[in-house]
Amino acid sequence: MPNRRLAALGLSVLLAGCALGDRPKLESPGQAASTTVARGSPSGAPGADKILAALEQSADQSTFTAKYHLTRKLGDVERDAVVVHRPGATAVTIGDWTFIRDGQDRTCQTSTGKCVPGILLQRVSDVINTDNFWASTAAIQIRLGLGQRSADPTFSSEPVAGQNSDCVSIPLGGGVEKYCVGPTGIETLTNRNDLAVRLTALSPTIDEKVFRRG
Repeated sequence: MPNRRLAALGLSVLLAGCALGDRPKLESPGQAASTTVARGSPSGAPGADKILAALEQSADQSTFTAKYHLTRKLGDVERDAVVVHRPGATAVTIGDWTFIRDGQDRTCQTSTGKCVPGILLQRVSDVINTDNFWASTAAIQIRLGLGQRSADPTFSSEPVAGQNSDCVSIPLGGGVEKYCVGPTGIETLTNRNDLAVRLTALSPTIDEKVFRRG
């Protein structure tokens, strides 16, 4: 009986490992798709590496105020967002909530003026589940998309909110995901089947007062 219990336990661990393993991938014609998601690593699609480098490196070194419009397509939830960033500090306001990361992370509510320690992303989970959609989260999604692509990605350039942007479109099954990045290294456009993010205005200046909250 003990041997049977051990065998059953081993089988359950094996099945759990399979359930939590790598996301399934599709292969592009003549080339296995990459599943590499490590920051700074080659993506397996050389044309995308410039876009990834901008999102993963240049964005962090920039100082700017960016305004975005977010749309959660599943449920038609929309919010305006503002990203205020300088090296070492970021404040992201989504609707009534501001998430401040400057070494003393906190979440503040605009309508009440109150702040609490930590980043409470559940306050905006009806529209988005991250406050870093403008940089590293977009890079992660690009890497995951490239790893699951059903055909080779295509590249283009287009203006978004007055910013000349480099874009990558990634075929995934029956749809296409599109991501664009501007000269400062920040995301200017994301268009997926579940989420749309679009830059609406960009300024090279910031208001330091947002970092004094809380």
